[in-house]
Amino acid sequence: MSKTLKLKILNTIGKVYNASEKSKLEKSLFKSIDNELSILADYFHTSKSEAFFISIIFSINFNGRTAEFENLNSHFDSNPMKLLEFSDDLIQLHEKNFLVKIKNFESRCRGKFNLKGVDQSFCINDVVSEKIFNGEEFPTELLNILTFDDIFILLEKVYTIGKERDEEKITTRELFKQIQQILDTNENIPLVKQVKSFGMRIDEKYLFLYTAWKYLEGYKEIYVSTVFKGIYDQNRERFIEMQRFLEGKTTLIKDNWLELDDAVFFDDTKFSLSDKSLELLTDCDLKLFKKRLDKKKRWKYYLCK
Repeated sequence: MSKTLKLKILNTIGKVYNASEKSKLEKSLFKSIDNELSILADYFHTSKSEAFFISIIFSINFNGRTAEFENLNSHFDSNPMKLLEFSDDLIQLHEKNFLVKIKNFESRCRGKFNLKGVDQSFCINDVVSEKIFNGEEFPTELLNILTFDDIFILLEKVYTIGKERDEEKITTRELFKQIQQILDTNENIPLVKQVKSFGMRIDEKYLFLYTAWKYLEGYKEIYVSTVFKGIYDQNRERFIEMQRFLEGKTTLIKDNWLELDDAVFFDDTKFSLSDKSLELLTDCDLKLFKKRLDKKKRWKYYLCK
């Protein structure tokens, strides 16, 4: 059954993609592939129009490219204004977790226009691809669920998502959305449960988990400016949040989860996990042990091998 379903969906997607090439998105196109769109809409639990764009973007991604406004328009050989009529479908597909947004920094070339759903590149969610390739039935509501049994794997995933933001592959909004999904679906892990109880904003929760992973990698201190540059894609927001952090106005600093050093210039300021945080990590199955260092009775923590 799974192989039959897989072949059926892939063949149907292929027919839609081929028929749409140089179609100029004319009404005759949608009439000619109405049966195929009905099959796909039933499979994905979407509208026919949404199923159409899932097929196109899936095919473009399979060819090794992200789906941007320019190459979509090139594929259809259509008037750009015609493609804009379908921008709501792209927005809906992203909100339903079928698509992942990747910020398109060349969108600034469009001058004064900032068109939602158009200034982005899109990739099909890996969950969608896996279900197609495995010949699995689609759930009524697609949730991008990432569950982990191991805190180390979860922290590494958090770091990997942050790296995608730092490399400008995703937006700040997408970063926080993915981190929130991870937290919401992994309360079985003690550290996640504790972090969710902190009463922090999602950006602070992310920063705490990011810092925990960097600590395990051997980075005991982290430059404030470097981290905040990697998190925020808007300069104004970055400067505001960095100032709040340096002034100790965030929960992470006020509640002594992170500690700031005493650098003269903000570019040189570093932060690190506090002893309170290190004790929390140890209590949450990170298997750290401690050893007295000096006469000040401070503790040094090591990751158990």
